[in-house]
This record gives sequence, structure tokens and C-alpha cells, in this order.
Amino acid sequence: MKTITKIGKKCKLAVLALMVLFMANQGQAQLESYLQQADSNTNYYTIRSQMFNYLDSLKNVMDSATFYSGAGEFKNFMKFDKKWAPRLYPDGKFHSYFEKEANFYNNTARDYNFYTDEPWKELGPVRDAPGTSNGKKGIGPMEFISIFDNGTIQSTQHLLAGSLPGGLYYSDNGGENWVSGGTDKWARSGVGSAVFHPTDENTWYASSSGNGNRGRSSWIGMVGGIYRTYDKGLEWEQIADYTSLTTGSATIIYKIAIDPNDDNILYVVTNKGILKTSNLNETEAEDVEWENILQGRFFDLEIKPGNSNVLYATGSTEIIGAMNWKIFISSDKGQNWSPMVYQPDANLTNGFDVTKQAITIEVSKAESKLNYLYCHIKDFGNCGLYYYDFAGGSNWHVIGNYSETFNFGDGHGFGVDQVNGENVIVSYNIYMNQYQLNSTTPAPLHPVHHDVEDVVFHPYVLNKVYIATHGGIEENWPENINFDFKPLYDGLGVGQVEEMSTSFTNPGYIIAGFDHDGTKLTDGDYVPDWTTDWKVVLWGDGMQPLIDHKDPNNMWASWQKGGWRLSLNVFETNSLIPNPSPSGTYWNSYGILHKENPS
Repeated sequence: MKTITKIGKKCKLAVLALMVLFMANQGQAQLESYLQQADSNTNYYTIRSQMFNYLDSLKNVMDSATFYSGAGEFKNFMKFDKKWAPRLYPDGKFHSYFEKEANFYNNTARDYNFYTDEPWKELGPVRDAPGTSNGKKGIGPMEFISIFDNGTIQSTQHLLAGSLPGGLYYSDNGGENWVSGGTDKWARSGVGSAVFHPTDENTWYASSSGNGNRGRSSWIGMVGGIYRTYDKGLEWEQIADYTSLTTGSATIIYKIAIDPNDDNILYVVTNKGILKTSNLNETEAEDVEWENILQGRFFDLEIKPGNSNVLYATGSTEIIGAMNWKIFISSDKGQNWSPMVYQPDANLTNGFDVTKQAITIEVSKAESKLNYLYCHIKDFGNCGLYYYDFAGGSNWHVIGNYSETFNFGDGHGFGVDQVNGENVIVSYNIYMNQYQLNSTTPAPLHPVHHDVEDVVFHPYVLNKVYIATHGGIEENWPENINFDFKPLYDGLGVGQVEEMSTSFTNPGYIIAGFDHDGTKLTDGDYVPDWTTDWKVVLWGDGMQPLIDHKDPNNMWASWQKGGWRLSLNVFETNSLIPNPSPSGTYWNSYGILHKENPS
């Protein structure tokens, strides 16, 4: 069944999809699976209690190192609970939270008076100080890269890059410098996916990420959706919300894709189906129409190079219970779909939890590979890379198989060479592996900052690659066969400060813990408009740092899982404070100094 609606001028109240608990086929309960279905009467605090019971049971049958690992269910749920439990007080309903959020942005956000209109001065850190022992390691997590391509190599200097909580950035010089894309004007600034207009580098389309911070987008709620800009982010207008998409406020937008030959067609991949508009550039935003062209749960979509009638998608048409991942094909721009006759050898039936199981796909513009479809399969810790030649029989060909712990990018962290189609790079644990189609032996690659979320090959330059990591955007030197990467961090304002401390007596001292990017310190002499000189004093996911309010030479820094270090000389040196918990805390590390005796 297909449905077409228009975006309403006023939002209607919708029931948020809450969570229905079920045990999946193999007995693996996944938090992600709980977030997919709707029940307005379900209460999060009830689910919370059931999750703790489940985790207690899991702890009894699982090795403690695995149970307490950063990628495990326990710590991921605790981080999720830390965010949502306080927000859902007192009734425990996401519906109530989203209703109040929408009311604030739609009705009361402009009612506040501000104490000052004085501009804020940015103190950084723009990047880690050159010459420090750790080098230029990063600013904050980036999720994706999009390259403008109007058919010329010159056009590819224009890039878009997005952060789930930090928003959209653009570059007009191949990533050497970045400028804010203006999504801080949105109710939620984070961006999950963005694309250029096929022929106009100033026109972009982007999706709300729900300010997700778990490596993937979250719900659009009642204020998120799809946006467009005609002037490089100076002005944005919303062209789809939870009502016009007809998929509700629990919609998660995983990807958007524009038809390269028809600038009126945009596809939107969600956990509620694949949506399409054929009048994307309608003058009035509320007149843009959306059609659900493939209902179900979907995760990825690619348009065949050279023939935009052909679409490939991954997901399942099943809505409730155990689902079976498949690759689907359409030959008429998504109006009709069918599963591939020959599916890759994967039996992914364990529910729609993209953190555990997923199929993602890529295509190549290489002339000899236009009939190829590349595929990444994740089945818990087991992963595989494959390709299929539609002109060459029924077999999927193995590029490589491997096991890993983390798999950043949820399978999206792999890219295919666009010039000859022979080279594939994939996120592997916290680094990357490079494969050739004629060899299943990988070559390890090391980015400047680890944790790779996206890999995008240049459309015209052989072996030129952009990657999105938890430090920012990076590129390699294509003439270097070892694929050495260099940082392109300048202007990316995506640092996620967990906690910070300043000195009572030395105002030039600031120490801050950055999620994914260590603990950083600036300790110069304060003067008006002073220049900060940040340096990394401790790596790891930075948490709570402290400065002694009597003697600022004494400082503490902490990192994930409860680790602490003490310095008595402004972090010229430091020593480990033993963790009282052998297995560590669930993730976050907090501390406070005694007011009379800060030592």
C-alpha cells in the first residue's frame, strides 16, 4: 500500500513509537530492537526494570570482560539510560518528552529575554597543538562525507560533512577548511545524512539525526525531518516532518539519496520504509509530497551509476517480530521492488538491530564495474565483504571475511574505488583494512584518529579517499601506496565536551574532557582576548577533569570506565590512581573535590 501526504502547516500530535520487549530468535536482546515499534501505553521505567533483570541474567552466563566491554549491551544501555531516564520523569513516556520539546520550539522559544547580545569568543581547541607528543589527533566525531559532482573534477572541491550531534559543515576547497552549514538554526542541530543538488553546489538537502550520539541517527521526534537550503545553509526550510512522512515521531532516517538525473526526486531510507518525493523543488515547502514506496524496515540504498532507474536497497519488508534481511531491487525508480534472485549468503533474522546485524551496499562509477554491487554483511562480530556481477552468473564473490569487536559505522564504514572498482576499504576494529578484488588478504591502514565511520573514494582521482573518523575528516595522499592519511579538521566545531574545570586563581587554566578525543589543557597567562594553547594531557574518552581550587598545579583527569590520573605540576607529569572497581565503571567517570581539603 502506498500513501501520499503533504506536510501540514501545523504539527499534529502523534503517538511516539515506544518499545515492545521481545527476545529475539537466538536469545540476544538488543536495545536497538526495542526502539522500533509503537505502543503509546508502554512505559520506559517498566522497560528499564526489565532491562536490568535481563542484564543481571546475562552477567551470570557471560565472561565479565565481555559483559563490561565498551561495545557490550550493559554499557550501551547504561549510557542510553543516563540520557533518557531523567528526561522522561515523571511518567516515563517518550511521547510526553517530544510533545514538550515541540511546544518549546514551536511556541515558547522566542519568549525569552537574553542578558546580552555580546558575541562569544571561541577558545578552542581548534585542533591539538602542533608539536605535542600526540600530534594532531582530532576534534570530534564525524559521521559522513558527500562530494559534489557535476561531471567535472573541478566540482569535487565542494564537500559536505556531518556530525550526529554537531551538525553540518561544508568546504569549497577540498576539505582544507570547513564552514558551518547553519544547522544550528534547526531545533536539533545534528545531521544524519546530506546530499548536494546534482548541478548546484549551493543547494543541499539534509536529514535530522535526532542528535543521536551512539554512532547512528535517533528519532526525528516532532521537530526533526528533512530540510533544504538554496544558499549554502544561510537559510533552511523544513520540507518533511513526522506528519508528512506518515511514519510517526519514532522515525529514524538512516540515509537520503538524490536522483543524479532528476533533481525533483529524493529518496529517504528509514526504519519505517523507503520514502520518495517527485516534487522536491516545489516552491512552497508544505507542497512537497512524500510517498512510502517500500514499507518495512530499511537501512541502506544505492542508485546505479549510469542508470538512475535502478535502485538497490537493504532491509526487510517485515514489520513485527523476527525479520529477514534482504537486498531489494527496483528498475523503475522505486515504484516496484523485488528481492534479488541471488541473495548473499547471510541468514540475518535476529531482529532489526543495526548495531548487531546489518547489510550495507556500495556501487562504483568505474566503467568495467557498472554491473557490480558491493556488499558488507555484519552478523554480530562476524563480518564479510562481497561483490556480485549482474552480468556474470549467480555467485557472490568473497572479497574478505573477518571478525571484529567494534565495527564503527554500522557497516557504512566501507567504500569502493570509483575509477577502477578494484579497491575496497573497510572500517576494522578501531582502524581500517584495504582489500583488492583479486586478493582476500587485507592490508592494514591507520588513520590519524581511529574509529572510522565512513569511507568515500574520489569519483575521478584513483586511490584518493576521504574518511570520517571520531577525530574529524581525513584524506590520503593518492600517490602514497601506503595510504597515509592527513587531518582536514580546520573549522569543524564538533568537539563534545563531557565536563570542564577552570582554576579559581589562574583564569588562564582550562581543562576539559572530550568524548572520543581525550582530556585537553590550556595553561597560559590570562589577558583579555588571550590566545589559548591546547594540548592533550591524557588520551581515551575524556570525562571529568578537576583543578585544585587552592593550588592549581594539582590537576586530575579521568577517562572512560573509571580511570583517573593525578598531576602535581600542571600535567607536566602524572600518575595513575588505582581504580577501586577491577572491572571499571559502566562508562562515565565523575569526581568532586573536598572544599576544605582538595587533596
